[in-house]
Amino acid sequence: MKSEHYSLSSWLFLRILAVIHLIAFVSFWTQAPGLIGPHGLLPAARLFAYVHQHLGWSRYWQLPSLCWWLGTGAALPALCAAGIVLALLLFAGIAPALCLALLWLDYLSLACAGQIFFDFQWDALLLETTLLAIFLAPWSLRPGWRRTEPAALGRGLLVWLLFRLMLLSGLVKLTSGDPQWRHFTALAFHYQTQPLPTALAWYAQQLPLRVQWLCCAIMFAIELLVPGRRPGAHRLSDPDRRHRQLHLLQSAHGRPLPAVPGR
Repeated sequence: MKSEHYSLSSWLFLRILAVIHLIAFVSFWTQAPGLIGPHGLLPAARLFAYVHQHLGWSRYWQLPSLCWWLGTGAALPALCAAGIVLALLLFAGIAPALCLALLWLDYLSLACAGQIFFDFQWDALLLETTLLAIFLAPWSLRPGWRRTEPAALGRGLLVWLLFRLMLLSGLVKLTSGDPQWRHFTALAFHYQTQPLPTALAWYAQQLPLRVQWLCCAIMFAIELLVPGRRPGAHRLSDPDRRHRQLHLLQSAHGRPLPAVPGR
């Protein structure tokens, strides 16, 4: 095996993760006052007061957040600003492992304060990806733009995350009890009922029913069969995942699934 077999993909992965965090913190900074601010739809202060009253000391475990000590007023924009700075430091390659740990803690604090506004798959996915990426990043203060071979543990944890994500994405559809998924007909109306559709979703909705059935079958093959391939076959399965990601980006504004460092 070459000495820098995974160095480039890991280097790119950490920079892309930094950009995702940057977008997430900037986006929420502009929305936080109207969502969970003192005069927002679901003020975070009320949530923490209620949890404090009913859970006692277990509140720190049930609702882990720096807001217990920093408050929910000026602390919310401060946490967003700190996340932006940490994301920029991670992108620059300054103390990447430490930045990832602090980014995870920062985003976890906001996610707990954010209530239903953070109750989405991509928020949990970003948190878990960031936590596991700590084991992928260089444990040095200033690796900068230099590429280094990541630890096998970090690669393995992220591959395991991708395996679970892809496999469970298919299983949850089949076990949902909705016969449309089992009959491969769900895509016949998926595009007009999904959240955040793009303009291209309308054209996808007009495709013939047979094409929708075929697309659904291909989707299940990618989600249920591709993750089960032997580890050495991931080079063959990467195009399948990329095609699925491209389709998601074209038909919905949801976030794509993460790319795991590989060959």
